[in-house]
Amino acid sequence: MLWMCPARAGRLTLVVQPAAGGAEVHLEAAAEEHHDLCVAMPMTGLSPATAYVFRFEHDGAVIGRGSFRTWALPETPARVSLALGSCAYTESSPVWTRMLASGCDALLLMGDTPDIDSYDLTTARRRHREFLHIPELRPLLAGRPVWRTWDDHDFGLNADLGDAA
Repeated sequence: MLWMCPARAGRLTLVVQPAAGGAEVHLEAAAEEHHDLCVAMPMTGLSPATAYVFRFEHDGAVIGRGSFRTWALPETPARVSLALGSCAYTESSPVWTRMLASGCDALLLMGDTPDIDSYDLTTARRRHREFLHIPELRPLLAGRPVWRTWDDHDFGLNADLGDAA
């Protein structure tokens, strides 16, 4: 699945092609305000252990490019390297560049990424967009699978239970 959150509403086209060449696959979807402009496009029919390139077009203009490699078949032994992150803010950080340079196969963000610490939906949406546009983080996101889980600071205040526990 490829995911995109453009800066404004409109028609999105995802173009995917094997990196070695071959037929392009075009998928279309609408980025709409009531979905916070987020679009998830499921991909089917991809070959295992194959490199692909993709681009997102928004109303005809290219707004993003990337690449990925599909996983090997489950019965194929493989070594996988995961980069792990948590408790990040929306500022630039060399940690994202180091993760990319490590050659990791995927990124797992384990909460508080970004650390929002607010119940205000407008603030949360803005901070998530700022996080996804960190210059050092963008190449990491564009070239490998990313899994995220939310923790207390991702959508509210610190969940300090104090004496209630």
